[in-house]
Amino acid sequence: MRQQHTATVSIIITAPTAENAGQWAETIYDLVHAEHGDHMRLDVSVNPPTLPHRGDWRVTRGGTTIHTAATLAEAQAVGLYAIRQELNHPTLTVEWACPACYGDYQECQDCSDGTQWYLSAFGVLTDAHYALQLTVPQQEA
Repeated sequence: MRQQHTATVSIIITAPTAENAGQWAETIYDLVHAEHGDHMRLDVSVNPPTLPHRGDWRVTRGGTTIHTAATLAEAQAVGLYAIRQELNHPTLTVEWACPACYGDYQECQDCSDGTQWYLSAFGVLTDAHYALQLTVPQQEA
């Protein structure tokens, strides 16, 4: 009698689009299957992307929205996590500040109208610029 044992491995793929995530999951499956053939049984399922969520804060990388958060704290946490992953630096700290007034809490011309706030990641060397942007829908008259 042959016994079977089961182990579960979870791989989280972070990709710019759902199409990329699916393709990358298939690539991982193909690589493992090529190495182990039919001796290793894999059940590959691609879940829909978990991002973006609903909210007014956009986390952007190189101008592309990578997450939409409900609060500034969530946006800062997601932005920090993304930068740490990109740089492979788990203890990196990031300063988020308005690039015009440098976050000195004196509203500048760029953020004084209260409808749009923009914070850049300072002190971070990545290939792309990370930013947080609050976009409040205009009220209809």
